[in-house]
Amino acid sequence: MVSIRAAGALLLACGLGLLPASAAPVPLSAAELARQDQAFAAAQGATRSFRAELRQTLTLEGLDQPVVSTGELSYLAPDRLFIRFTQPAGEWMRIEGKQFTLQKKGQPLQHRDLAASGNANAATLLDFFGGDPRRWHRDFDVAMARDGDRLLVTLVPWRVPTAQRQGVDRIVTTLRLPGYDVEKIEVTIHGANRLEFAFTHGRRNAPIDSALFPAP
Repeated sequence: MVSIRAAGALLLACGLGLLPASAAPVPLSAAELARQDQAFAAAQGATRSFRAELRQTLTLEGLDQPVVSTGELSYLAPDRLFIRFTQPAGEWMRIEGKQFTLQKKGQPLQHRDLAASGNANAATLLDFFGGDPRRWHRDFDVAMARDGDRLLVTLVPWRVPTAQRQGVDRIVTTLRLPGYDVEKIEVTIHGANRLEFAFTHGRRNAPIDSALFPAP
């Protein structure tokens, strides 16, 4: 039990700013950024599969509440991705190379070319897991910062065509060290519009059910 005197002292300390504030993320030097770049690229290159529970939150101007979807994500290198949704239940999406398949509840199965599907969410996720992170420097200004055992990677388009084509203002990815396990990807789109992917119970190189990607 905390005494009244101790509680009062704690409140006073907070009011006077005597307690240490939580440390802000520490930006990395150019040399350390290059080292983390190489280590993350190696970790991604060694990833043959990845499974995690996914929570997707879409915040759009004009909507009173964000749109939240949940499910399980399965990735199989180099270019296959499957998400089975639990909210909305009964829906799923699959990427196999350049082919995109979507099952919406109460609708016919949709088969499209990924580039023509208009599904930026799927393309963003596949690009993260299957793309070479070293090419980020081609289209983005890359900054990194340490926040305890987290590495925050911020990408800001430095080429106008990239921003216009993708509609992206900024991408912030949170990785848990030392394994570079992804916890969150936050995409800011044209100001107040945001798309967030949050991952829990992630397992790198976990077995993937082959039935998710049936042979053609």
